[in-house]
Amino acid sequence: MSKCFCVAGKEDNAFKGRNYGVGCKGGVEVIAHSLRDTLNKHKDSNLALLKIDFKNAFNKIRRDHFVPAACKMFPAMTAWTMWCYGKPTTLLYAHRWEIESSCGVQQGDPLGPLYFCCGINGLVNEIKALNPVYKKWYMDDGGIVGDVELLQKVWKLLVERGPEMGLELNPSKCEWTWLNPGCKEPCPIKQEGVPDEHQVRLVPHDKIEMLGVPLGDRAFTSKFIEGDLQTRLKPVLERLEEFEDTQSALYLLRVSFSIVRATHHMRTTPLEQWKEHAEAFDTSVCKTAEKILGVIMTDPVRKQASLTPKLGGLGLRRTEDHADFSFHASWHEAKVTAGEDWERPAGVSELHRSPSMKQHTRPWCEKPSNRAIAETPNASDEDVSYRGALPTGGPRHPQGDFLPFVHADHQCLWRSRHLLLKVWRSHCPPQRHAQLG
Repeated sequence: MSKCFCVAGKEDNAFKGRNYGVGCKGGVEVIAHSLRDTLNKHKDSNLALLKIDFKNAFNKIRRDHFVPAACKMFPAMTAWTMWCYGKPTTLLYAHRWEIESSCGVQQGDPLGPLYFCCGINGLVNEIKALNPVYKKWYMDDGGIVGDVELLQKVWKLLVERGPEMGLELNPSKCEWTWLNPGCKEPCPIKQEGVPDEHQVRLVPHDKIEMLGVPLGDRAFTSKFIEGDLQTRLKPVLERLEEFEDTQSALYLLRVSFSIVRATHHMRTTPLEQWKEHAEAFDTSVCKTAEKILGVIMTDPVRKQASLTPKLGGLGLRRTEDHADFSFHASWHEAKVTAGEDWERPAGVSELHRSPSMKQHTRPWCEKPSNRAIAETPNASDEDVSYRGALPTGGPRHPQGDFLPFVHADHQCLWRSRHLLLKVWRSHCPPQRHAQLG
């Protein structure tokens, strides 16, 4: 029942433009791209970024606060909300002790994030009324950009209004960053009688991070992603190599420990800032597949292995092949979602067309014409083989734009056929070439 209400609540757009943690597809990406744009636009200004964090927010928010707020915002859910949270519930621990649950949202409740966002929505609106340069929240994590006076007002508001909601600021995890890289002034927010380790941290401009997305300089970004990808990946791959069931090991490698581990960074961080780690990541995954299968893959075999299984591959997609297109697609989608005017990053195409747009998509049974492929001077055999089955990197128009009428599945089929023919021709006699078309 909660899941049904959750779908209805998300479609209401009650938090649009304020909290991107509920009812917003790709909310983390919207916040990352928007904040990066703000940091670039105001790099040499006197503004600052204040990152907000609460102590154990989901478990401490008061029910007598978020329940009325949720009933007011979503009247159709009133009966269900009151049945779930109207009275304290009794929890049984170890079949011996009873614990009364009287605050916070229940863990595992699909409506938990929505109820929490209802609870802090009034506070978010009050901060928005102060007109900061940047104000975006992802559930309990907030980012505010403004001048010193405005950010001090925001901090005072959170200190005064938070406790009545059951929310307590966690200063040691809150961060202050000057948008001018050359500014060396200390954080102006100080708490009396509190040791330095529990004060708001001053973070340098080149080491900014938001929701797991590095927004600092290239060195920091590279090191951050290296630690996130390689450090946790290595022990997992070693265990997969020793797994007793080869088929299960390869399946787990494909669906859980290959490119899906890098998707977050692919869509939020330009590849040029972590390309060496993308190459190392792909190499590690490929070597693990070789050890699981007990074979050594040549370059053509590795290229074919990067295709999906239904196209004759192993599904071991390469991060380096997909990262650029993933970032470009994410940036354009996030810009539309945010409804803001961003400066286009270097390397991102000016016009983004999704091949899956119905008004530009041919019937699925119609193959892309040979004429269209012949008119693609910049889609060479090497380019086709290198990029594999990319859903957004299809045949190109002579002017360089993506052909909008070629469906993503057609692009994959065209590329895989081209690649398989290339591999086959290198291993079969010349007299067979004519039969391959």
